[in-house]
Amino acid sequence: MSCYRMSVLVFATVLSFTTALFSQDDTASITLPESKGASLSMQESLSSAPLPQPKVPFKRIIGVLKECPSDMEYIVVDYNPKNVYEICIDRYEYPNQKGEFAMTNVSWYKAKTLCDNQGKYLCWNKEWLEACLGLNNYDFSYYNVFDEERCNVQGNTLVRSGDKPKCKTDGYEVFDLVGNVREWNGDGAIGAAGGTYQNGRGARCSRWDELTLKSGYPDVGFRCCAKVNTGRYGKVDKKAFQAAPIPASHQK
Repeated sequence: MSCYRMSVLVFATVLSFTTALFSQDDTASITLPESKGASLSMQESLSSAPLPQPKVPFKRIIGVLKECPSDMEYIVVDYNPKNVYEICIDRYEYPNQKGEFAMTNVSWYKAKTLCDNQGKYLCWNKEWLEACLGLNNYDFSYYNVFDEERCNVQGNTLVRSGDKPKCKTDGYEVFDLVGNVREWNGDGAIGAAGGTYQNGRGARCSRWDELTLKSGYPDVGFRCCAKVNTGRYGKVDKKAFQAAPIPASHQK
């Protein structure tokens, strides 16, 4: 046999073997060495790749130890590195106890005093809003699509704290910021935020109602905040922590 014929025969054999090898189904099983014989299809392997994760609070990125009491949640306020500080916020509306009704019919001044008596303070509007919007800035707290079943927004009365377990902030264990009762805010936009059990779609993080601070309302409650024991993002601007004077228009 001539060298030319020999070369052609060898080439044809290799080509035939290669074609047969790659003509198999793309999802042919492959065995992973570490799986001790368990097989996983290539298609399954690709489809099980981890999806992009949403942003998470700084404490989960750098492993900050939990520095809030068990009945409060850790929140980082303002993600601008030049103006970042940490707070703890009550998980439930005052008295911050699962299974209890939110305290209502208290004035802004009374709410502030009750928080102060616990060594806390009435949450500022910016802090309350940060806790409500969650990690992805959802105006309904849990998502940007309204779900009438998640929170107490289309009822006839208040519900006990924790009765709507899915009514919690995206990424945080903070409940009922949307609906149930409006909540007094302590500084900045002084008023009541979040909407009530009767506001339906109107109950959301961005909702804010100007009220008379000396009056109590049957659908207005509050929750308290506290400073984190040991801040890890530099010194807090003391001027930013000084409560703004109450506008004369609010002192009715």
